Amino acid sequence: MKQTCFFALAALLFVLCLLSGCQVSSTPPAETTAPVTTAPVTAAPETAAPAPSPLQLTGGGHTYTIVRDENFRGVGIDAAVALRAALSEGLEEGLGIKTDWYKPGTEPSIGEYEILLGPTNRPESAALAEGLGMYDYKIAVMGEKLVIVGGCEEALAHAVAHILRRNVLAADEAGSLSVARDYTYHFDGADSREEYLANPDLFLCSWVLKLDVPAWMTDFAEKMAAFRDGDGRLLSDIHRADHIFYPENSLEGIISCIQMGADAIELDLRKTKDGVIVLMHDASLRRTTDWENKAARNGLPLSDQVADWTYAELQELRLRKNDGTQTDYCIPTFAEALQVCRERIFLHLDIKYEGWTWESDIIPLLEETGAWNTVILPVTASIVSQADLLALMEEKSGLPVLHRYYLNFSVRANWDTIISRLNASGYYPIFHINGGWWDLGKADECFAAAAPYLLQNNDKMRIYCGVQTLPDDEENAALFEKLHANGMDFVLVDNIFNLQQYIAEHCSPTPIP
Repeated sequence: MKQTCFFALAALLFVLCLLSGCQVSSTPPAETTAPVTTAPVTAAPETAAPAPSPLQLTGGGHTYTIVRDENFRGVGIDAAVALRAALSEGLEEGLGIKTDWYKPGTEPSIGEYEILLGPTNRPESAALAEGLGMYDYKIAVMGEKLVIVGGCEEALAHAVAHILRRNVLAADEAGSLSVARDYTYHFDGADSREEYLANPDLFLCSWVLKLDVPAWMTDFAEKMAAFRDGDGRLLSDIHRADHIFYPENSLEGIISCIQMGADAIELDLRKTKDGVIVLMHDASLRRTTDWENKAARNGLPLSDQVADWTYAELQELRLRKNDGTQTDYCIPTFAEALQVCRERIFLHLDIKYEGWTWESDIIPLLEETGAWNTVILPVTASIVSQADLLALMEEKSGLPVLHRYYLNFSVRANWDTIISRLNASGYYPIFHINGGWWDLGKADECFAAAAPYLLQNNDKMRIYCGVQTLPDDEENAALFEKLHANGMDFVLVDNIFNLQQYIAEHCSPTPIP
């Protein structure tokens, strides 16, 4: 019975195998080393989420309102005005950007379509400003609002400049302006003087909305190329650094010159009681500092003379602008100036104290800071006695022209001899004409006197002149045009803004070899 069942079961299995298409073998299959392959599994393609439509600030059928603090000062007001002007350009009357002067402590109606500038009573402003330093700013799209915050009004001005100049706003064919929904930007500015001493780019200049400086004007390689080119573009030298917006001879005024694209700065050097070289024009501290409020107090000297104060004592004083405005800025050292200016701008030195030498006072600081290509070297009449120093400066700086020669306009008898001796040594100096000839009204005579030297040196020599004794409004585009047309291509001015604006609008960058 068991055998019968066994054969019946076997027969059933055989029939099932035939029905299923199987092949039955009496011997086991040979072992194979062929790789086992499996059919690839193809996942269904992911559908990318569509990019969110941009936040349309103009031309979207609604009117945006700029909300800003009514207590804004000049720089903050400039920021609001510039932003509104840029967004309203081309829009019909009544459809432009509106402004709501937010009054702290009030509860104005909160609109859906707003551009929040600075501190407001809107929750978005407070959220974005959390943890913000004084010289920081942030920009972000939050819902239907563009939110701009800054630690100070200068920061807000820089934020607006960033929006207007960095392609943050996109324009369509109809001219409507929008910003990406996911746009966010955070500028982490300097929280201390030490930070912008180490990185001047972190300092926020108050004039940022007044002048859009082309990138080439801050390129030190371009400045070096322009310096080498005796027939090149107009070069600028700023008297005592930027004292239009900042105190004269201040670190902040120096950084302003750098950011405004100036080529050189004239700085005044004095020495403290303990031998530190600082930036200060006057022997007295009365005009440029708050000396009268601090002299003879808390152990400070009574004297108003720089030479009677140690460097540590001078750090207790604060600088004043030329209009008398008090600032929080302190007196910088020459070493700090070299640190900031190195690889950024040239320095023209006016050394005001007695007994100094290049070898004892200047060269060691150039060694310390590595600022060999920064200082313009004035050459005395005795080129032979200066030969070693010239050679050293040229070797270290890599510049074939990094020095200038003073020629007094009223004493011209030895001009040919001196220039010939310099040229024979391979030097084509900056030909610096002084003597107050602008005040004497001798401009045309000076042009005529300089012309032969331009010709005989095949335009290898720059003609330098100072117009800083003129009223600021006379340092203007008409004057600069006349100077350049007559071969005066290196100009010392007080009004940095007018000259840098002229160069930005009328000059082209020098090709970099």
